[in-house]
Amino acid sequence: MIGFAVSEAVVRFPALIPSTELSRRLGISESSALRLKRRVQLFAHDQMDSIKSLMHQELKSKFRGTTLPPEDKNVDLRKDRRFRAKLGSIAQCDTLALFSASQRANGGRKRYKHSGQTASLYLSERLGGRQIGTMTHILSWRGGPILLDSIPDQKAQTIGPLLDKYIPHDVPFFTDEGYRFYARMNKNHRMVSHSSRSPEKRYRWGRDRWCKNGVHSQTAEGNGRAIKQAFAVYNWIDPKYSQLYLSEYAFLKGIKYYGLEKIAERSRKLGEKARMGSSARGERTENGKIRHQGTGAYRNPEEREEDRGRKGRKGERERGQKGQGQRGQGRREQGTCTLVPSADSLPEIAATR
Repeated sequence: MIGFAVSEAVVRFPALIPSTELSRRLGISESSALRLKRRVQLFAHDQMDSIKSLMHQELKSKFRGTTLPPEDKNVDLRKDRRFRAKLGSIAQCDTLALFSASQRANGGRKRYKHSGQTASLYLSERLGGRQIGTMTHILSWRGGPILLDSIPDQKAQTIGPLLDKYIPHDVPFFTDEGYRFYARMNKNHRMVSHSSRSPEKRYRWGRDRWCKNGVHSQTAEGNGRAIKQAFAVYNWIDPKYSQLYLSEYAFLKGIKYYGLEKIAERSRKLGEKARMGSSARGERTENGKIRHQGTGAYRNPEEREEDRGRKGRKGERERGQKGQGQRGQGRREQGTCTLVPSADSLPEIAATR
């Protein structure tokens, strides 16, 4: 059933399969279908580390040594031969509000505790003020995979660590003006102003409001539109489970771009790297070889037997030295009538006391 759910989700992507449809097609109860859906989502969430690693490596290899011209020179990247072919592969970011509260449900959206785009995620105070929507952070490039993160707000301390983790150092990166804080961290970060005004008085907005000199975030915005259409099949999702739903969508799109074989190979390499890292923190034997903590795993049986022999000889030497020290301590303390009792006499001493 899990294999059917995963294969059907891959075939139908970008459309998603709700648990009610799984219940109907597999002939199982709705609670069983929901648990099956959770298992698929947890599996997808576990594979996101591999997709993130593949995206990071691809961005780093594509834009190694690439430096965009300064913003003050107003160079149109679409006409520059050096950057024209790479514009489609430049990563873009944006935020999206899923399942926001309606005006009728929240009394005209009168907010006292929340403000900005985050305000639409909460009910009004007279209805309890609880969160019913999900704020999503989107990272992708044209025709490429996607990374989705459920975030509580749009502050720099929330989004900054995500960009530091996903975007390689000084790789070209396009956003809107909501990411001004990232400009000092990446010299190739460019922004487009959606509130650009027209120089002519008869127009309100400028022509470069959505794209200026080839810099835009329309790919991320288009992905946001596709996510809203795909998630309409759920009617509503609980914000505390939002990351599982977002990881499922990102995993399915990663399969379309990289393929299952490449993701599985990267997952295997990451697992080996994690094991090597844990072995580096393990116990080091006398001959310089490393034994894993807790597992006692060795590369081959010969290393295990050799280490056991070394430990046995070392234990014998330590016990011999300890015995000599105790006898010497007893002889030294006999002059003051203070003898070190042996292990056999401890019960008798305890009974006398």
